[in-house]
Amino acid sequence: LDRYYLSTIAYQGAQGLSLKKLLMENETIAPSPDLIIFLNIPVELAIERVNKRGEELSIFEKKEFLRRVSEIYHKFLPWYNHIICDATLPVELNLKKILEHLNSEFKSAFT
Repeated sequence: LDRYYLSTIAYQGAQGLSLKKLLMENETIAPSPDLIIFLNIPVELAIERVNKRGEELSIFEKKEFLRRVSEIYHKFLPWYNHIICDATLPVELNLKKILEHLNSEFKSAFT
């Protein structure tokens, strides 16, 4: 499990660093992920959830920054085996989707 592979590219890229250089660096230090599980959520709802914590928003939790992060994730997801889960749905529904995907991949690997 490694949540940093694409998040490094998305968050550092949203800060203005070169996406190409970030990808190249990732490729030299980390194995490519077998599967990316992306929890998709509208930026406004994500900020609403963060605000419920009662803490001040960090620089990584500002609307425009998160929009750019999301754009970068969506740009790179097609390059990898991935599942996009709707983070507005109950956890159980997303877990079911993930397990069905894994079961399908497992069966495909052995047929």
